[in-house]
Amino acid sequence: REHVVQSVVNETSLVIPVGFPDGEYPAMTVDSATWRRSDLQTYKDVRVATAGRYLVCWRAQSAAISATASEAGVLLVTDAPAMPARLHLSTIEPERVAPVVISFTTGANRRYDEALEAMQLKIAFVAPSLVEPALRNGSTLSADADHDSLGEADQSTCGKMLLELHSDGSLGFPMPDGCYYNQDGDVWEFYIVFGKKNGLMQSTRYEIVVNVKASVGLGTSTEVIQIWSMDDTVNKRRDILEIGTASVNKAVATSLRVASDPAFDAADGVTVNGGDDPDLLEISDVASSIRFELKSNGSHSIGQGNIFRFFLRPFMQWNVGGACAATCHAHEGSICGTVYCTSSSVTGDLWKANVLRVTLPEGMDPITDAVRHNLEFTSLPPPRGGFFPLRMAAEIQASEGKKPHYVETVGKLLFVQPSCEASLVAPSTGDGGSAPFSGDA
Repeated sequence: REHVVQSVVNETSLVIPVGFPDGEYPAMTVDSATWRRSDLQTYKDVRVATAGRYLVCWRAQSAAISATASEAGVLLVTDAPAMPARLHLSTIEPERVAPVVISFTTGANRRYDEALEAMQLKIAFVAPSLVEPALRNGSTLSADADHDSLGEADQSTCGKMLLELHSDGSLGFPMPDGCYYNQDGDVWEFYIVFGKKNGLMQSTRYEIVVNVKASVGLGTSTEVIQIWSMDDTVNKRRDILEIGTASVNKAVATSLRVASDPAFDAADGVTVNGGDDPDLLEISDVASSIRFELKSNGSHSIGQGNIFRFFLRPFMQWNVGGACAATCHAHEGSICGTVYCTSSSVTGDLWKANVLRVTLPEGMDPITDAVRHNLEFTSLPPPRGGFFPLRMAAEIQASEGKKPHYVETVGKLLFVQPSCEASLVAPSTGDGGSAPFSGDA
């Protein structure tokens, strides 16, 4: 049959569409036919900006003119299912490295149970000009060529980045096998790798606490973080089970400190004291108290009407309930007055009350670098689990949401004795079995 010349590309190239009109396909018997493939090309990490239907084209040579390409197939790209996610700020002071809580809830996806190999979770900081990730020690991230791929993941990298891991699920947050991080353009991507059959569970809420630096202009309407729950790293490494996109639960302050606005002393603004140990303050297994001295920064005195917030860390361990008690111990020769305390939560969950708040009373002599009142929170129910020695944090605001100043405490480190449960593996049959270890089977 005749074929129409569709176009003339150049002096030596023509484009002729090869095919048959509808209804004119020849009858063919293919019972004994076999396919012979003479060319195979593989492309990895193909990315698109928008889900949709994309044509895959073919041409004889890579350098050939594009007009000689023909359609080889169709690539269908779909969006991963969305999962709820949120980024919860602690302090509202911008340009300050401080902990945040990333929360997300997995969907009812059977792949969480069916995956055979290790799975991983990716946290992408997609708006680095507004939220920049930081390490445990407070420094911002820098490239690390020794820990930027799956094969280089290790637990020490997890320790550099992760402050807390928590889940409301019965099995808790799975222990990571390792972590790594890299940069895609200006977007930092942090990965948590889980062991075989020890990954996330379906239909479960998780929380991750990390340090970030939130910048001026951060509001509640901007997507700043993506959480990718990814499939089997061996058999389905590129597959994504679901993605959560998170904005912050509250904006950073827009009214910032100037001149003589209240501020803590930079070196020892909030000093934890009390107890007999020179370095540590133990929170006992009954109601305890935390006492600390407040000191302002020179002319930046702290006085009546200012709002003091105290952050109990680890965030996910504490729950002081719906109220708290506080006492102000006046500096010698000064007046402090009666203070009242309320509690709240970084994440907004009433059963995780970990922030104590006091509005400084009328008639209080201002806190300066010389007049240093002591504030004490009493009758605090201790966390259910223990934690190693740790610094708390505090924030002073001139008034609600305005001119905040955030610092970590100095002086004594707080801790709670960890509890330990143990069981005896007995050698006799009936008390532990004749083969109590996996290697005995």
